[in-house]
Amino acid sequence: MTTLKRALLASTLLLSQAFFGQVHDHALFGEHNRRVSFNPAEVYHIRLDKNGDFYPNSYILDSQIVASSGASLRSWAEIHKDEFASILKTYKVKESGSFQENFNTLQDSIIATISREINKNAQGLSQTWLIHGYRKRLYHYESRNTDATSLHDNQEVEKVIKQYCTVNQITKPYFVHVYWDGRYRFLNIYTALSLPGLFTKAIPNAQNCGYSLRKIFNRLDNSNVKIITHSTGTYVGANLLFDQDGKRVYQEPAPRQKISWALVASASPGKKLFKRYSQRGGRQLTPESIDNYTIINVYNKGDNVLIINSIWPFSPSSSLGCNRWRSSFKLNEFFSENYPSSKYLDQAVFHQDGQVPHFFNNYANSPGFQVVLDVLFKDS
Repeated sequence: MTTLKRALLASTLLLSQAFFGQVHDHALFGEHNRRVSFNPAEVYHIRLDKNGDFYPNSYILDSQIVASSGASLRSWAEIHKDEFASILKTYKVKESGSFQENFNTLQDSIIATISREINKNAQGLSQTWLIHGYRKRLYHYESRNTDATSLHDNQEVEKVIKQYCTVNQITKPYFVHVYWDGRYRFLNIYTALSLPGLFTKAIPNAQNCGYSLRKIFNRLDNSNVKIITHSTGTYVGANLLFDQDGKRVYQEPAPRQKISWALVASASPGKKLFKRYSQRGGRQLTPESIDNYTIINVYNKGDNVLIINSIWPFSPSSSLGCNRWRSSFKLNEFFSENYPSSKYLDQAVFHQDGQVPHFFNNYANSPGFQVVLDVLFKDS
């Protein structure tokens, strides 16, 4: 990047901060306990930082997390020793050995707590995971910010699913929300050109979080799980279910449950994303194997966000979610040729004008999504 381009980008971000109050571009969840309420008997909230470390069920100032540690819980804990020691006591973790050992033990305790709570509350229910996409906060700090939060989108999708299950007399769903650092920057005339670069930075965060979620799934009692990802959340789902990134070492086994995964408005390529689909963290899916996953790609050829991004220079591909260059159809052919025993479906959603806004809840309320729910809840 040239010096002039850097200066222009810095200027636009400073102007955005001045007019809209934004001071960082991470999605943080340390203040979740005081800003968000939920009933764990009906829904559970999992929160992860950019490295895939799980947030404790404790109050942490978001400003501390980003200011002292670059949005890393591990770095925050190493700096804020007293607060970290208090959290260790809350989780009944005795300090012993090095800081890294203590932090890892705390993570194990958080993972055990999350798994235990989900197993307890999801008994006999249809376990359904919702994973948001790029540029989403769980809550806002600025009163003037009108962007829909990831919580709002998830709650709207919940309503659609609950109504579907009631009408069709299907087992009541138990929801698990996954909140991850998909980065955030308010969209305006000052920041628009910087968003593709921020999108690129969000993808490694998604990969980290997806891989970490394997530790939860490998403790779940439910043998049948539904997953719905939106936009860049595809990368969370992919790294949970298979070894998507060829540069990463995947030691944690991929889930063995029967899983139905709906990719909604996927901000990803098609065949390239699924190149390592057979790799499952130490085991391999052969063409003759019975696959425990069902994949349904929910696309809309009129999704302007995905279309614009797919043709934007140097931006990661988002062709799968808008079926640009027949990406979804080509992926279907890829599955037929390489994994004939696997189940891959594609489903178009649309309004009468041929377009569906990119938001998660807009897709869920669109014609064609009924078929998606049929696959997730009736056919699985």
